[in-house]
This record gives sequence, structure tokens and C-alpha cells, in this order.
Amino acid sequence: MDTQAASPTPDTTHQPAATMSATPADSAQSANPSDTTAGQTHTVKKGDTLWDLSQTYLNDPFLWPEIYRINTTIVRDPHWIYPGQVLHIPGGVQNVVADQMEPRFEPEAVPMRSGGPTVFHEDFAKRLSGGSQLEPNSLEYAHTPVRVGEFYAAPWLDAVGGPKSQGKLVATAEIPGIAKTLAVAERLGPESRAYITLPKGIVAAKGDRLMVFNRGAVLPDGGQIMQPTAVVQVEATDNGGEATAVRIIQQYDEVLIGQGVMPLDRFNMTTDAKAAALSLGPQSKVIFIPSGAVLPSIGGYVILDATNKDGVKIGDEFTLYRAREKAPIPGTADEVTLPEEPIALAQVVKVTDEGTTAIILDQRQPSIKIGTPARLTARMP
Repeated sequence: MDTQAASPTPDTTHQPAATMSATPADSAQSANPSDTTAGQTHTVKKGDTLWDLSQTYLNDPFLWPEIYRINTTIVRDPHWIYPGQVLHIPGGVQNVVADQMEPRFEPEAVPMRSGGPTVFHEDFAKRLSGGSQLEPNSLEYAHTPVRVGEFYAAPWLDAVGGPKSQGKLVATAEIPGIAKTLAVAERLGPESRAYITLPKGIVAAKGDRLMVFNRGAVLPDGGQIMQPTAVVQVEATDNGGEATAVRIIQQYDEVLIGQGVMPLDRFNMTTDAKAAALSLGPQSKVIFIPSGAVLPSIGGYVILDATNKDGVKIGDEFTLYRAREKAPIPGTADEVTLPEEPIALAQVVKVTDEGTTAIILDQRQPSIKIGTPARLTARMP
């Protein structure tokens, strides 16, 4: 698949000042001071992602497309930014240096790999040629281990009904000034306070964190999709008959009263974690696409039918591919076998007894759909 970026549509209002070869000083001087939408800039440092920059500057990681939109002459693929690139940030006119950034919130008290290889030196020859980074051997594809945000935001396949021991998000803690007149679903947003019942057997203390989730589709072959919606932090509890007061500190999806609550899994992955190539790895297939996208792409999740019982671990890599198939030879009555064709590379971010969740890292072909075969091609130690 041709991964060369299309030329951006001319925009007389927002003209990004930096190119991939620009220095921070050059970019700052060439920026239009009157352009308040793209006047603020950020010099990419090792470890940055558009998701994190959106959280830092726009206070909402889901607004990362706004940063990408005004930097299409610099960033070809929004999932790959490189040290030294100067990106415009919507709003403001201040030039911000990378080392002056505020520390970012992490859902769990496990440090993110700030010194790890989360972005890489750019292979200009490959990028200028428009070549894909997906290679037959997954080790030839330079990428990071699973990141903490990908781990907590990932949907997963569980038993129908969800975890056996789960609490409930029972009510908002906000007291309305005007009585409600319509029976509508109560939605909560970031920093909202609410009340929950704790999962059975859980004793909570102030500062503890739990995951709120929504029950999704039930699959024909068994299991039900669970979608994380928020991380909440305990503000007050007596661990008795009263509900526990919590505050939403991280939101991934729509948060509604009645959703489930479960303990927050701890993210454990070392900065030097690296998958090793594997030959003749276990076979799997795509059984669900959480986003519902017709053609899921880089950064999207897929659910595979591999499970804990297959020895799959977080960080393992699956290559999605088109299986060998017969094709007629034009002008003859004969057939020829077409070889396997790699479609995408996906990395495991969650594994349960019911299935495996993987995030798409790179893609050659757009044809990812339910039933697409996958093979484990790299395994974590």
C-alpha cells in the first residue's frame, strides 16, 4: 500500500512554518505572529506522541487530530513523530520548549518510559520513497513496547456479563439546582464526582483507583466485549453500607450511570522489553473490531481468538495476512497459488481467558476484517 502522504489542501489561514528538515529556531522565525491558531509551537523530544501533546496543551488527548490537521506538511503519519520536528499547536502564540512541559498524569503509579525509545530517528530514505515500515520479519519494524495509555484504553473480551466480582457506578455526586424533568441517561465527564459500589471483596482507601467499563456486544462464539470508559479515584469510603465517593481522573469513552466498576490492573512492562522473532507461531484470527470501522487502520484495536491458554502475553506481535489462495491464469484453464500477503502488524495490549486485544502498529493493505487470519510472529521473553 502506498503510504506516501497526500499533499495537503492549501490553507490561506493556517500555513505550518516547519518542514521535516527545519530547525526549531528557523521554524519559530518563519511562523506568522498573527496566526493565533497555529502560533504556538512544540519541539518534539524523545517520548512524545500526538496523544500526549494533546493532553498537555489542549487538556484532552482525543483532540490530537487538531494538532495533526495543521501539521500535515511535517507529519506524514500521525502515529510517528520524530525528535527535532517543530509542531504547531492550536491556540496561543508562545513558543514552548519540550523540557518546559508540565508532567503528564498516568492512570497508575508506574512510571511511563520517559527515557525509553518511544520515538525514533527518522529513516529519511525510506520516508522519501514512501515505503512501508512493515517488513516480513517483525523485528525489522522499529517500534516501542506497549504504552500505558494503550493498555488502559483497550477493550477486552470477557465472559458474558463481565468480571464475576464487579461494582456499579450508581449515582452522580452533583446536586442539580433545578429538578430534572426528563428521564435521560446521566453522563459524567472528566473531574466529575460520583458514587460507586465496590467490587465484592475489595477494601478501598482514599486515593485508590478503579476502572469503570461498559458492557458491549456479545459475540456469536461466546464472550462479551468490555469497553473501558474511565479511571476513577476514591475520595471517601467507609467500606460499609454507604456508597464510595470517587472522582473521574481519566476518561476513554462515554461514562453513564449503571456501568460496571472493577479493580484497576497494574501495568508492568520494563523499558527494555523487546519481542523476539518467532517462526511457526500459533495461528489466530480477527473475531471482532471494537470501533465498528469498515476498514480499521493504524492505532485501532482488533480482538483475536487467541487466549491466555495459548501462551500469548502483552507485547507479543501478530502479523495479519491474506492466506494463500488459488487464482486463474488468464487465457488458460490452469491455476496458480498466490502466496501469503502481509496486511498489518498488531501488538498485544490485553489478554484474557476469552480473547486477545491487539493494537494495529503498521499496515500494508486496508483489508482488515472479521475472519482475517493472524500469526504470532514475535514473542516477549
